[in-house]
Amino acid sequence: MADTIVDDRAVFTGFDSLTYAPRGIEITLPNSSEKHYIPDVLEELKPKVGMTFDNMDQAFAYYCNYAVASGFGVRKEDMHFLASSRKLTQLQKHMIQSMAKINIGPVRAFNVMRTIFGGFEEVGVSKNDCKNFKREINLFINEYDAEMMVGNLMKKKEHLPDFSCEYFTDEENCLVGLYSMVFVPFTGIDNHNNNVSFGAALLASETAKTYKWLLRCFLKAFGKQPDVVVTDQDPAMKKAIEEVFSGSRHRLCMWHVMHKLSTKVGVTLCNTTDFKQRICDIVWTDSLSPSEFEEGWHSVIQDFDLSDNNWLGDIYDMRESWIPAYYRDELMFGLMRTTSRY
Repeated sequence: MADTIVDDRAVFTGFDSLTYAPRGIEITLPNSSEKHYIPDVLEELKPKVGMTFDNMDQAFAYYCNYAVASGFGVRKEDMHFLASSRKLTQLQKHMIQSMAKINIGPVRAFNVMRTIFGGFEEVGVSKNDCKNFKREINLFINEYDAEMMVGNLMKKKEHLPDFSCEYFTDEENCLVGLYSMVFVPFTGIDNHNNNVSFGAALLASETAKTYKWLLRCFLKAFGKQPDVVVTDQDPAMKKAIEEVFSGSRHRLCMWHVMHKLSTKVGVTLCNTTDFKQRICDIVWTDSLSPSEFEEGWHSVIQDFDLSDNNWLGDIYDMRESWIPAYYRDELMFGLMRTTSRY
């Protein structure tokens, strides 16, 4: 028989393994060797769905009495594994959120806390509790993520006089295009000839109107137009630059133009002849004069019978915007392409 001790704090039960004697009915499930034990106790001692207690200790005491009558034991230590007893502390919530910022998920965060606190029992919650908390945070942020980002940036603008941030909303005062937006970085060269990121933007569309707004924001922040602007062949960007950066020299990125060479001319021609080498020799250099470049270009086109290639004709027509021979006397600060530096 088990000893049951009741005081004003809790109830504890202890069983000697030699006197352990379950009282009830043992049954074997059909088509299975698995055995189940059904305690045989008075009806008033059996826990029932819907029963209520004033506190956890009272519920534990009731279950202890049922355990004694049934012939099995319970431990007070197991209580904190019950869902009603598990609760994340503010410290644990802060740890989960902080680790999420460095791409550590809730399960790994739980493992970190288990190591720090000295074991699973000391954490007091389960992995699912951590995952549920992170899911609740994500659900909340999902509705306000854009507002939170804009709010943080505007606060930063208030406290940092050299920091600039602008945004615009639609007729209903809502941010436009929160997902699948276009990232537009502004990268330049400093006095030491190193790359510098001046700013960046997230745009809902790549229209001339949107780019004009963006370039005006740049002017507002820096107070002057850049000397040189290098972009790809986006026509909307070209239109915006002509209007807003009218004093800047607009050049096209050489890499973006030449990257299409194999596709527009043919892989076979580029790989089995010296066509690509000859075209690159006159394009990727600023040692040629405009007339020397034109002479070399026409020679290549004639030798490979490419006078009917419309794409080659188009990029030749706009040669003054991307061929270094036409602006070799201009200060370009090492900029010839947007993807890298020559």
